[in-house]
Amino acid sequence: MTTIVDHDEIYVFDGQEVKPFFATDGIIKGFRLTGEGEFFLEAAFANELLEFYLVKNGQVKKLSSYNDQALAGKYVAKVNEVEYESIEDGIQHGWVLLPKDYQAGKKYPAILDVHGGPRATYSKAFFHEMQVWAGAGYFVFFCNIHGSNGQGNQYGDLRGRYGTVDYEDLMKFTDAVLAAYPDIDQTRLGITGGSYGGFMTNWVIGHTDRFKAAASQRSISNWLSFEHMSDIAPEFCVDQVGASEDDNPEKVWLYSPLKYVKNVKTPTLFLNSDEDYRCPVEEGMQMFHALMSHGVESRMVVFHGENHELSRSGRPKNRLSRLQEIQTWFDGHLDK
Repeated sequence: MTTIVDHDEIYVFDGQEVKPFFATDGIIKGFRLTGEGEFFLEAAFANELLEFYLVKNGQVKKLSSYNDQALAGKYVAKVNEVEYESIEDGIQHGWVLLPKDYQAGKKYPAILDVHGGPRATYSKAFFHEMQVWAGAGYFVFFCNIHGSNGQGNQYGDLRGRYGTVDYEDLMKFTDAVLAAYPDIDQTRLGITGGSYGGFMTNWVIGHTDRFKAAASQRSISNWLSFEHMSDIAPEFCVDQVGASEDDNPEKVWLYSPLKYVKNVKTPTLFLNSDEDYRCPVEEGMQMFHALMSHGVESRMVVFHGENHELSRSGRPKNRLSRLQEIQTWFDGHLDK
């Protein structure tokens, strides 16, 4: 099973060559072969949540309906594709979710969501937090910038290039979305992301003031400290940045968002967990304190007893609180 650009596919190996076997337009979490040409599948197709399916002779039959009742009567935004010209990699695409009760000609705020990883991939499947924001009246847009999975190792390789080609791709995608959807109010843009997406949020606000508000989640702000604090350091830092504090501290600092904090004008919310050993709370705190010292409005929320998986497997009350904190921040700064 592998990711191809923005969706998952299953391949088979017959001892001589690898051949395509089954493809979705979303994500596959697991499968189990039950006989010739027949298998069970756990997958989320475009605009849908995970369900169980039986695939027989290429025909897909839905077996479960766990989420039908939960979503009944609720607004589910459908993905709308937008193409953009990547800085290095030709035509790429991302997606836009329209706000609930959308009316053409009316201006709306919008939120750009950056995935983690960076070797991760957004798909067309239902993503709960984006649906929350769309349901609250926001355009939401997202894509798979340089560094993402699904397009080979060259496309996914950001080593020594953090904040360069990925940043340029993100801005080109934003430009394309704004051109395609003139009902987005360009003075009311927000940006958010977690892990690498948090790093990218920190980086973006230090390099442009086009976003009126930001929410940086479980981020990296300073590679110099990250090298000695994270549970994947120091190997990860040396590999990804291409330098260490010992041999080239200037380069390590060059790729640290904290270096550019004097440029930041964007009010920013920082969300961290005190048991996150991947992107320790100190990373968010450094950025938070630096913004305050430069007179930039900021807020920091620390979730006690949670870790890097807060948004995925944290306590339900804390996952709800996280969503509420983000929406409240954007509501208050994007004139909702």
